Amino acid sequence: MGYSWIYIKSESDQWTVGFYGPQDRFYRDSDHECREEAAKRCAYLNGEYWADDLRQAMFDIQTLEKRIADLQRTVNEMRSHHSLA
Repeated sequence: MGYSWIYIKSESDQWTVGFYGPQDRFYRDSDHECREEAAKRCAYLNGEYWADDLRQAMFDIQTLEKRIADLQRTVNEMRSHHSLA
């Protein structure tokens, strides 16, 4: 069974990342001075970075496919003009 990584305010100026395992024992991963850094670490540990990477990769693929189509049109136009000359 997998556990979700969470962050808790462990001290007045510290956020701790970890998860609750069997028998509600807290397993600590790291400590952070600000909540945002703790949240980023949780997102990473929970696999959210994969979603961002996948979205970026899909965008990059679509951009490249459009560029390839543009280049193919340009090549075809150049061939057509060359054969007419």
